[in-house]
Amino acid sequence: MNILADKKLDLTKCAPRGENSDLSELEQDLFKVLADVVQPGNTITPQAAAGTIDEYLRSLPGRTEEKKEDVKVVEDFLHALWSLLIAVVEHTPYNHPGQDRLLATLTSLIERSEGSYEIWGVSDTSKCHIKVHFLI
Repeated sequence: MNILADKKLDLTKCAPRGENSDLSELEQDLFKVLADVVQPGNTITPQAAAGTIDEYLRSLPGRTEEKKEDVKVVEDFLHALWSLLIAVVEHTPYNHPGQDRLLATLTSLIERSEGSYEIWGVSDTSKCHIKVHFLI
């Protein structure tokens, strides 16, 4: 099936389930941003979505000015973000324009880079590409 039109997607299968959801409030907020950016219309642009995601990370409780202290907070945030992103991507057909908007959101996040963290215990990122270059 070729999706030529920018059709509204049904993301209810990957959506958080209200108050009974196992997702935290932050995860529900992140899901809403990702779901809005993938949908047609001007609900939120990829650049605005990236800005919102970036602001969520910067304002997390437990963030400090010291990168070594922030590693666990950043790891947890990225785990939540990537899990939600994967769920939205899986429910967005490959040829739907929402895929392009998700990619533009990630590109915008990368462009916001002000540094990097080495996360998930990986200290030599030349051997493993798990170095975060955005959201810092």
